[in-house]
Amino acid sequence: MGTTEYSRGTFTLETNSNYSSVNLDKVPIAVINDGGAFEIWAPDRDSARGTYITAYNGHVSPWVGPDAPTSNQCLTQAMSNPASKIVIVPGMLICVITSEGRTGYITVQTVAVGSAVFQAVIWEKPS
Repeated sequence: MGTTEYSRGTFTLETNSNYSSVNLDKVPIAVINDGGAFEIWAPDRDSARGTYITAYNGHVSPWVGPDAPTSNQCLTQAMSNPASKIVIVPGMLICVITSEGRTGYITVQTVAVGSAVFQAVIWEKPS
């Protein structure tokens, strides 16, 4: 499994129009209007409660370890415990496998009415 860092960055996903998406395979990380592998949704635009992330062309799984995960730990977690959607809260770590097969994790920095801020660490694909 790749342990060389591919990209790292902070990104904001907006929920004002119900959702926005991110492409974690781009350098720098690209927030796009539609078609990203990972999307954030806010069922109630007047409240941050219930805001969730979902994967359309990748995998997501909450990380529950005491420390940040390694690439191998995230690969195992995301493959063996994939989630269709994860309600997000600040401080949460989420393992991801991107649509191009990279492994990484995102940390939820903030969740507010209209947006959420994340920090991502993505590793190179295995050779």
